[in-house]
Amino acid sequence: MKRLAIIALCLVGIASPSPAEVITVDGTILDGITYTSQLSIKAHNVVVRNCTIDMAWDGSDGWYGISNVYYDSSGNPLSTNLRVENCTVRGGTTGIYVHYATVLFCDIRDVGSDAMKCSTRGNSRFIGNYTARLGLVPGSHADGIQLVGGSNVVIAYNHFDIPISHADSGPWGSNACIMIHNGNADISRIFIYGNQFDGGNFSVFLTHKTGSPHAAPTLCRVNNNTFTHDYRFGPFSWDYDPLIQVNGNLWDDGTFMDINTWDDWPSQ
Repeated sequence: MKRLAIIALCLVGIASPSPAEVITVDGTILDGITYTSQLSIKAHNVVVRNCTIDMAWDGSDGWYGISNVYYDSSGNPLSTNLRVENCTVRGGTTGIYVHYATVLFCDIRDVGSDAMKCSTRGNSRFIGNYTARLGLVPGSHADGIQLVGGSNVVIAYNHFDIPISHADSGPWGSNACIMIHNGNADISRIFIYGNQFDGGNFSVFLTHKTGSPHAAPTLCRVNNNTFTHDYRFGPFSWDYDPLIQVNGNLWDDGTFMDINTWDDWPSQ
């Protein structure tokens, strides 16, 4: 039994052995594996590295490409300190759905709806990822990253390539590069910096959801990002709060965005 446990901790360069894969051993390392259905992580300190998720986008192979959002009967997370690195995700209704996780250098495309989601438990970092061709499910309003509550989240150096012109002319249903609101929980300490935003109705939403009993976004920073003009309504929709810092953002031609100008920030 001890030998079998050691083998389970490090799987390298093999195909997924079953239609659905569930990881339950703490410290498991998955490296260079191809999966054709949802990869569910129900263990702590798991590393998913250089893997490919290639599955249907309509939910028939599972809702998520990779997810660790599972709880025990007392509401405690079954997975923390997950690291997803240099992976390719094609399909799923959501590409990656996590909390207590680091997601970096992943390529997420051809997804039914959202590329990445963070649960209301937050405590995650999304760094250096690329997203494109979202919203293949008819009627979807796909986001590059979506949070509907949570805190302590870093979104940095990602490239969100979902121009609204694609949504208008192709099969994709893009909504926003980043969608953050307090629909399910309070929002605070969200740090958004160094990203490339291309697309969306508004490229970035950071707003209070009408009727929500939860606290509006606060203690957030949106700094040093680059925006293109390929959006429908504007680059940024936010509810003013003196504890939300917006500084150093640029247009893609290198000019600074002026948050006091209606043409630059039509939602302010």
